[in-house]
Amino acid sequence: MEGYNNKPEMLFVLRMNAEGNDVFIEEYELSEFPKLEEWFNKPKGIFDYNAIFEEMKLVGQCLGAERIVNYDRRKFVLELELKDMKQSLKDYTESVLKVEKALENIGVEDIRHNKSMEKIDLCSFSDTFYIYDKPFLKLEYRLGHRFRTDSFIEGYDIPCWKIQFMHQGGLSVYNRNDLLKSDKTFDEWMQVIFQFPEDADLKKKKICELIHTIYGFEIQITDILYDLASKCFVLKEEVEQNMLKDIKPERAVEPDEIAKYTTLDTLVAVLQSGKMRMNSIVSMNDKTEIGFLEEYIRNYKEDFDEECDKYLFADKEFITSFTTRIDDLDMWRLYGDNARGVCMVFERINKDSDELFNISYIAEKSDVLEKIAKLQDALKNNSIRFRMNLLKKYQHFLKLSDYSSESECRLMVNSKKTDGWFINRDNGILTPYIEKKLVREVEEDNIYPFRLSGIILGPASREQTANMMQILYMAAQCQYSLFVKQSKITSYR
Repeated sequence: MEGYNNKPEMLFVLRMNAEGNDVFIEEYELSEFPKLEEWFNKPKGIFDYNAIFEEMKLVGQCLGAERIVNYDRRKFVLELELKDMKQSLKDYTESVLKVEKALENIGVEDIRHNKSMEKIDLCSFSDTFYIYDKPFLKLEYRLGHRFRTDSFIEGYDIPCWKIQFMHQGGLSVYNRNDLLKSDKTFDEWMQVIFQFPEDADLKKKKICELIHTIYGFEIQITDILYDLASKCFVLKEEVEQNMLKDIKPERAVEPDEIAKYTTLDTLVAVLQSGKMRMNSIVSMNDKTEIGFLEEYIRNYKEDFDEECDKYLFADKEFITSFTTRIDDLDMWRLYGDNARGVCMVFERINKDSDELFNISYIAEKSDVLEKIAKLQDALKNNSIRFRMNLLKKYQHFLKLSDYSSESECRLMVNSKKTDGWFINRDNGILTPYIEKKLVREVEEDNIYPFRLSGIILGPASREQTANMMQILYMAAQCQYSLFVKQSKITSYR
């Protein structure tokens, strides 16, 4: 150890660049950092782990902790690591390209690649590949010897496969949460991960036959895709569109104004906060909403992880329901606190580009659903896992025809972050929500796409004149420019 503790003049730091594609050695004169110089001149035990942690902390404080791979007082030690690390970074980049090519070759229409640099300061970054919004394969690069702890990962965010690359050249491979022990190379693992069922072509032919029998039109084997993430067959979107053309939800071209019925208490909360809530679709998962379509979307039972994933994924989609029926007696009774509440009227600011969709109403015994059920049953009897992918997307905008009189339309947005939680009083489900700002300021983000333009008091509301004036005054105080009036309905009992 003589020479190692002999008052070194220099400290060498192996650091990763901010882009995560290269490493380099920095040189520091210890005389410029008195605390470090004093530390390295102080005798320490070789296996004193407390001293090791203290040293790492001190180096980070003095030289900047970001992206430090390793450090040493002997430059040649880091030079030996540098060459291997540069090669391993090159190998990782090539591996990402191989995955992109493999996914392109399987022909799946909905593939997403997300590169994350969130842990770059810890010399770690990742590339996650999604198939139909489900995380399929995650490549993660970990460089150097830094101690780190992974953050909590929600169930749905756990990929089917994860491959960790170490700078020494080793791989750690996980199938869901299970670490797999093997000496396979990356290319050999790719063959395992991208392996199709041996009878895939036979099953595709059977799907073609059944669709021809039930729907009366022919499709090609190339119109059928295999979802490696969910291990099931799906159809190309244009084929499924043809099957679902009679129930396809359409963008709401008209009208210019839409309404939301609610309680007076809720209105006061909205005006005071200046925000509109959008609730997670998890609260809609019942037979009167999207739940009635579950048996039509897929013909296989989800395992426990996938069943949990369904709720975690739902917590990333948020929705608000409106109606085109403004100041309507039935709507007052159903949603306006038995006509004691208010009708909030919204103006569509950008009607040509907003994401408001009309609800498509469908009979429970409709021809469309009967054909889907027949197809799913036949495929299940032939041990073919099958999912109606487009129907899964449509489900948030489909509703039983029993509710067609509501003339409902919906706005849905995706968000990974939530602003709060509440217990849905209708079904008892703990539900997250997000908030969008109603009061508009210049160049402000997170704005609700509709302008609150007016308030109508319910025909059975108490002290109508007094509350009408109070709401108008409160709205002005909260910087809203809107009309407030009483309901035109006078015959309510």
